[in-house]
Amino acid sequence: MSDSTGRWPGGPPPPASPPHPYPGPPAYGPSLGVPGPPPAPYGYGFAPPPPPRRRGLGVVVALVVVVVVLVLGAVVAAVVLPVALSQRTALAPCGTETAPPGAGADAIAYVEAVNRTTPARQELSDTIADAGMRMSTDDLVTAVELDDLFLADLRAITFAPASQPAARRMVVAVEDYQAFVQRAIDEPGYLDAHRDEDAAVNRERAAAGEDLRTALGLAQSGCVFNRP
Repeated sequence: MSDSTGRWPGGPPPPASPPHPYPGPPAYGPSLGVPGPPPAPYGYGFAPPPPPRRRGLGVVVALVVVVVVLVLGAVVAAVVLPVALSQRTALAPCGTETAPPGAGADAIAYVEAVNRTTPARQELSDTIADAGMRMSTDDLVTAVELDDLFLADLRAITFAPASQPAARRMVVAVEDYQAFVQRAIDEPGYLDAHRDEDAAVNRERAAAGEDLRTALGLAQSGCVFNRP
């Protein structure tokens, strides 16, 4: 204690006590000197939010995979079997036709012309059926070559005057059909892009054949082939 003069008896006053901090909660943990967990940056008791999902990237990757698969499938189909055929399905084999008794020379010659290409047409028809009703370029070439033989035989026949109009119609119908198939050979994709023309030349060829058979006194053929 000090005297009335404010001096401490017996010497200088003791040093002042260090200031005490304002009481409050410890910085870390329940007591000073024992660190506790750092404060949560997102609030007490809450975990940080999960990272955002990158959904857009997954969708884009999936779409790219689908497109690649489709493109590769189309390329393979175009290389192996470029021309789809949707007209007919597998058919029963066609046999050799015989002209009826009393048939004229032109009728007999026509039946022989038909029989000459029937085995090859049957083979082509079976090839198309075995390929799932699709045609390759080689099949189209075969169809044109068979009609070359058939047209040569038709032009060599001396038809009776009554049968000549039907014979001319048949020749023109086969020529038009053959020209259509040749365009399909020269221009890949032409056949699929011109299905109406395909149907038209096939209908006219069938109608011309029926007309000529009637004119020659022949029964209508029940033989049908798969062809372009």
